[in-house]
Amino acid sequence: MEPATPSSEAVVQVLEKAQRLREPFEECFSRAAVSSALNTGLNRWQLWTLVCLVRHLKRQQWVAYVVESQLHGDLTEIGTRGYVGHPEGVDQSGEVPNFPDWKYYFHGSGCCLTHKHDGTSIDVDFTREGGWDRIDCYFYSAYLDSLKAPELPERLLKKPKPFEDSWRVDLGALSELGCVSLEGTMGIKILPQGQQVADGLDPVIERFGDLLSGNSSRQRHEAAYLALQLGDPVLALEFDLSKWLPNNIVTDVKANVDKATSERAAWLNSIFQTNPKESRFALEALADLGPEWAKEQTVNSLFRTPVDGTANGALEILDFWNQADLCPILKRVLTHRYKEFAKWKIPAISKSNAADQDANPRGYQLVHIAEALVAKLGAYGLDSEVINYLNELLPNVEKGSKGKAALIQYLIDRSKGLRSLKSALEDKTPMAQQEAAAACVIINTPETMTLLLQALENPDVQIQHAAACALKSLPDRQSLAPLKNWLARNDGISDPLGNETRVGGRTIETYSMDDVMHSAMDEHMKFAFGNLKKIWSLHQPRGD
Repeated sequence: MEPATPSSEAVVQVLEKAQRLREPFEECFSRAAVSSALNTGLNRWQLWTLVCLVRHLKRQQWVAYVVESQLHGDLTEIGTRGYVGHPEGVDQSGEVPNFPDWKYYFHGSGCCLTHKHDGTSIDVDFTREGGWDRIDCYFYSAYLDSLKAPELPERLLKKPKPFEDSWRVDLGALSELGCVSLEGTMGIKILPQGQQVADGLDPVIERFGDLLSGNSSRQRHEAAYLALQLGDPVLALEFDLSKWLPNNIVTDVKANVDKATSERAAWLNSIFQTNPKESRFALEALADLGPEWAKEQTVNSLFRTPVDGTANGALEILDFWNQADLCPILKRVLTHRYKEFAKWKIPAISKSNAADQDANPRGYQLVHIAEALVAKLGAYGLDSEVINYLNELLPNVEKGSKGKAALIQYLIDRSKGLRSLKSALEDKTPMAQQEAAAACVIINTPETMTLLLQALENPDVQIQHAAACALKSLPDRQSLAPLKNWLARNDGISDPLGNETRVGGRTIETYSMDDVMHSAMDEHMKFAFGNLKKIWSLHQPRGD
């Protein structure tokens, strides 16, 4: 079905009928349940995704206005030249003039505005032409995640973490219908057809906002009626239809919900099976319908080789569902990975480059399986086979998951865990260093303190800094002479001066990657502590 823009006359008629609703409701609701007067040719998921994206354009336009009018930025300069194009004489971050509740942060070819109190974050990358009308998928998911109390329609797209990107699966369909254009790395562009559909529904969306600001029975009745007129029986069911409508009408609405959900599941299954690039989004959207629609696909995805984002997304979904058979499933996957394991040289992966691509997601999967098992069973509840597998596999986890792997191994086997922590501290990957340093402080034994003090003498200054930042969090840090000496020798390491460079007639400060890492070390360590304290709090380690 082609998308259609409801006429203004139809919209006015629906709104007037909604405001005149009187009991009994049978006649008007029975018609609305069968045929929606504002049929756009889009299903509910496509419709709300489109409406939300069009609404977001106004937020991005506001960011552009703030950059130009309050921060004296040139959007074309920023979009074309990135960092070099940031407004001269304006700090990279700070409070927005005349908007004291908002903070700004310039990055690359864009700017992010964040509300100081509720955390709402609106991030825009500007185009080379100075445009603000491309919506970055990552930025939009971050915006939804930042909303503490989303209103309709954004609350229909905002999902908990395992499903947070599920809205993206509908972009392909909206593109085929001519509502949006997907221009690779340029992001989502709303096309005239999509703009017209969303604009035509503006009065209805605005009315929804008014209705949902209260909670009277009259408001719920009207909101349910509007949902049905939009062809959204799923939303209509949210308004307690069974309490005030006859059973036959409620049955009709539920039948439409079942039909819409079944069609949705069939379409998502097709995308999941035939489109590898969209498989993770399809799985998230399918699982968001409920375990009864996606359990088999989710479990099967865990065993994918090479391990990929879909496999690890499936692991997060199963962990979120937390069903009774979670531990047996995780043990099956662990056994499967152990049987494949030979220093990550998996038979299904032919050459080293492919093996390297597999190693990171494979390590992530193993660490999170171990974390989930220990969280469910405790370090004392793991059977000997699982312990043997983990003792074999965890020391071989590399890069970003290496520090967390070492902490989990410490909970299982203290001596092997200490060796893994030392190895992670000395790793070349910053995240491994940071998480290992944080783990040493969390454990806080003489052995782990020795590891950190030794790290202060490592030839790699990055490792030294990670250890120093971890040690600074200790209450009795003033008694640590090596730490005091290190801080005195490296005063200002977190605030590098940079180098002045002339670019395009401007003098700007440039920073090396090491400078950037050192300046962000405190924030990275806060993240590492938050990431690992949850694991440590779930259980006590095994004795020696």
